[in-house]
Amino acid sequence: MVLVRTKQFTYIMLAVERSFLQPTDSLLIPYLREPDAREAERLLVELLTEHAAPVIRNVIAANIGYRGTRVEGSSRSEDSDEIEDLTSEVNLKILDRLRFLKEDSSQKTIGSFQGYVATTSYNMCHTYLRRKYPQRSRLKHKLRYILTHRSDFALWEDQQKKWVCGQAGWRGDHRPTVVKGWVNEIRNNPRASDALSGGKREMGELLSLIFELARAPVEIDDVVTLVAETWQIKDLPAEDAAPEEIESGGAGNVTPAADPISELDQRLYLSRVWEQIRLLPQAQRSALLLNLTDPQGNALLVLLSELRIATISGIAEALELPAEEFATLWSDLPLDDNTIAKRLGVTRQQVTSYRLSARRRLARRMRKS
Repeated sequence: MVLVRTKQFTYIMLAVERSFLQPTDSLLIPYLREPDAREAERLLVELLTEHAAPVIRNVIAANIGYRGTRVEGSSRSEDSDEIEDLTSEVNLKILDRLRFLKEDSSQKTIGSFQGYVATTSYNMCHTYLRRKYPQRSRLKHKLRYILTHRSDFALWEDQQKKWVCGQAGWRGDHRPTVVKGWVNEIRNNPRASDALSGGKREMGELLSLIFELARAPVEIDDVVTLVAETWQIKDLPAEDAAPEEIESGGAGNVTPAADPISELDQRLYLSRVWEQIRLLPQAQRSALLLNLTDPQGNALLVLLSELRIATISGIAEALELPAEEFATLWSDLPLDDNTIAKRLGVTRQQVTSYRLSARRRLARRMRKS
């Protein structure tokens, strides 16, 4: 029975992968077709230095270059070293993929090289941050959920493509975002500092106070920093954490090893769900996928990718988005309905209707499958 299920899972994954085959990016053709080993190596270096490096640098700078907080006990030089290591890891992953493609032309090709580079960089940045800052990552997910589910708050992209948040009425009035360094101003302002530290507030109340102090939209990473400092949420260096905390992502969350049969059943079920999602009309797919969350408000698209149920390029295809554009959204998933409506060119009510229709259709199809 397990063997049959494993084969079925393999067939599903192959079907998903093959359905997204694209012609090879023209940037790669000279390298892939060059018969001379020395010239091929020169073309490979050119691809990495001239075309991949700027994309990698921009993605890492946008996602890791500025963080309002760092792991307690670490230094700026340690962070710089880790960023260099991360850059090397991204380069190595791309290098391996290109050499693998040249050795075996039957493998799935790369339709957009820069899109692949951007997606790979974003994915590795996401993994890096989640592992190094697990407490901060969980806090950010909680904040995003509240900002997108309370009518008095909002989360949106500003004109510089940065994710900012604030009072719902600020969205759309082109109010300038507070400048960098605002967090330090709050720290050095005794009145503001006392207001934030004055008693244990629930999340919504604390956000209201932060926006009252800011009087303008704030980058979400700055809000995460202030809330983390107010609630004394800290990420310790890995060597200082207990072994069970490293394995479980936090103290008190130790879980037994997963049952392989149960895990396989879950993967097969998710594979069937993914197949059915791909068959939905485009508007319904987008409304559902861009806001797909688990009970804790975490983006399920990340889980689908990590479980290898769907590739990032496959998800981008399902959303009918260029890989580069989808890569910029990856760390900000799930999106709120207003953002989705803007992207689709429809109203927020239509987004809700699309998602409801998608869920009903999926429920009917899954009962039949």
